[in-house]
Amino acid sequence: MERDGHDVSGAAAELVALVNYVTSSQLSMRELQTHLDFCTMQIRQQLR
Repeated sequence: MERDGHDVSGAAAELVALVNYVTSSQLSMRELQTHLDFCTMQIRQQLR
């Protein structure tokens, strides 16, 4: 569409924002998983 002369800058900015959001969410989920794994390990040690 851009080649046809349409202004796609708004859509491009939204796509960049969406990609950044997904990337950030994935990093947060990995950090949460790591923390939960640590908590699980600590609980298992306490139950021994």
